[in-house]
Amino acid sequence: MRNCWAGLRPLVKPPAGDGRTTKRISREHAIEISPHGLVTVTGGKWTTYRAMAEDVLAACFRSGGLPERAGGVTRSLRLVGGDGPAETHWPISAPPGLHVYGSEAAAVASLPRADSEILPGLTEAMVRFAVRMRRNVDKKLNFRISVYIV
Repeated sequence: MRNCWAGLRPLVKPPAGDGRTTKRISREHAIEISPHGLVTVTGGKWTTYRAMAEDVLAACFRSGGLPERAGGVTRSLRLVGGDGPAETHWPISAPPGLHVYGSEAAAVASLPRADSEILPGLTEAMVRFAVRMRRNVDKKLNFRISVYIV
């Protein structure tokens, strides 16, 4: 097994003659509407995907590409597994384990072979959970505990 992660950061090119290096270019997203009505979003960060989506929809409403609707529908939605008690925050440096499943940790722990480690921080129950939830096992394990199967 081997793990590798490469992150590509899309940057919005500043106006000519701006003089900024790529290190100093803003990580903010930009939205452009073509004369034909194509709405394009560039730049941004993974952590701001909801804000980018809201801004894209607002641009679609302004351009007449979509009928106007109320925004912020996902603002109060929590991610799957993210509705656990607030006092259970773990530092990002914590080794992988059941805590990465948040409110789904009890469901994972209740599966057969929950104490049988395949690798440090990876149990047979975690693999079973990924399969039973019909999620892409390879991506799930890579995201949850940084294991990539090659």
